[in-house]
Amino acid sequence: MVGDWNGDGRDSVGVFNPWNAIWYLRNSNTRGAADYGPIQYGSAHWTPVVGDWNSDANDSIGVVDPAGRWYLRNSLSQGAPDIAPFQYGGAHWNAFFVPGTTAGPDLSGGTDNSQGGTGSLSGVAATLTLSAPAMVTTPSAAWL
Repeated sequence: MVGDWNGDGRDSVGVFNPWNAIWYLRNSNTRGAADYGPIQYGSAHWTPVVGDWNSDANDSIGVVDPAGRWYLRNSLSQGAPDIAPFQYGGAHWNAFFVPGTTAGPDLSGGTDNSQGGTGSLSGVAATLTLSAPAMVTTPSAAWL
């Protein structure tokens, strides 16, 4: 995962261990010890999410449990969620990010990141259209 952990306008790397829900985050895209972490936040097999939940120009961590409840922090530390946990999505749905669905810093939807940042702007609408079959059928014996 990536995020602007220190508010310098540049994304850098981070990892999340799904077995124990421990985060390790770097302020540079280089090898070395974590600048933040280990941070235990979430539970085993929860889905990690990253975002600027409070619009302070620093990305922070969050997790989504298997039932689709979101737990978001406004700091890079363990503790209780800063935003009351809420349900969004269904059980066993996955949180995901689709590259190219947010506007660039020039608000064009492009990838001109010359101003720095991630290409994601608070308050800029993004549209993602998903479709699913209207009817689901049971496979026939020939398919098995």
